Amino acid sequence: MRSHALASVGAAVAACALVAGCVETTRTSDGRPPVPEPVKPLVTPAEAPINAVVLITGQPIDTNGNLWRDRIDATVYLFAEPHRMPAFREGTLEFAVYPMGGAGSPSRPGKAIRTWTFSAEELLAKRSMTGFGPCYQVSLSLLADGASDRLPVDAVDLSVSFRAPDSAPVWTEGVTTIQLGQASSSSRPMRSASAAPSR
Repeated sequence: MRSHALASVGAAVAACALVAGCVETTRTSDGRPPVPEPVKPLVTPAEAPINAVVLITGQPIDTNGNLWRDRIDATVYLFAEPHRMPAFREGTLEFAVYPMGGAGSPSRPGKAIRTWTFSAEELLAKRSMTGFGPCYQVSLSLLADGASDRLPVDAVDLSVSFRAPDSAPVWTEGVTTIQLGQASSSSRPMRSASAAPSR
C-alpha cells in the first residue's frame, strides 16, 4: 500500500493547489473581502487502524571513521487509508536487512542479516513532524550491541513492519535497496576536532 499512501499525499497537495487557484474574489457591502472560513486540518481518526507503512531513508553513513558505512537514518510514516494524513500510533516498529533480492514476502520472509526493534516506549521519543505530517525518525546502527559494520554483502534490502497491540503486522509495500560496504572519505560526516565521537 506504499504507493497508495504516497499517492494520497500527492493528491492532497494537488487538490489544495487547484482549489486555491479557482477561488472567485468576492467583497462585502463595504468593499472589503469577506473573512475566510477557517480551513479544517486533515486529521486521521485515532480509532482508524494502520494499514499502510511508508519508509524513506537517507544515504548510509560511516560514523566511526573506518570507511565502512554503519548507520541508516530512516523516516517512517503510518497511514490509515483512505485517510490522507499519516498518524502516530501505539505499537512497535521492526526493521530488517536482507541480501538484495532475499527479503521474501511478509508470509514467507527470507533470512535477515540484521534486525532492529523499537518498542512502544522507544517510539514515543522518535516522534517527529515533517512537511508530510507525523512520522517516526530512527537510526539503524550496524554497530549496535557490539556488532560489526562489515556484512557478508554490500547491497541489502531494508524492510519495516508496524505492529499495533493485539494486531497483525503491517509491512511496507516492497523493500528499499541500500548500498552499504566501504565508503569514500568524502562521505564521512563532518566534525570538528573538539567534537565528541559519534555513537
